[in-house]
Amino acid sequence: RGVEHGDAGAAYRLGVLYLSSPGRDRDSAKALSLLNKSAQMGDPRAELAMGQIYDQGELVGKDASLAAAMFARAAEKGLVAAQYAYAQKLELGSGVPRDPETAYMYYLLSMKGGFAQPALAGINRLEKKLSRPSKDAAVRAAREFVSKSY
Repeated sequence: RGVEHGDAGAAYRLGVLYLSSPGRDRDSAKALSLLNKSAQMGDPRAELAMGQIYDQGELVGKDASLAAAMFARAAEKGLVAAQYAYAQKLELGSGVPRDPETAYMYYLLSMKGGFAQPALAGINRLEKKLSRPSKDAAVRAAREFVSKSY
């Protein structure tokens, strides 16, 4: 009922249910439709899920650009898992131009949000590649992001 009335959260939850149901109850087509609808309505959890689906390429054709775009949308809304996933895309230049400074910023944000160990590994990799001014700019950008989010 909530899905019919444009409830992005309901569409997300129902999509996950269809995707995670065992055996014959699993309906990937319905799941994709609902998750995509929810993502289009702006639910960051659905954006993350669609990013993962495009990144893995098992249910749809693999598309690193669409995955990165979905991760970016959810990351900008503060979803920590998406911030980490987007940082990885930016660090590697997968689906987006390589941008170590912005990757560093998103690793910092994801570390603050609870992805401490994986984010720290990314931070340590980029520490060696970034200049002091670039690191300082990334830290300032992360602080601005946090101050706007809370």
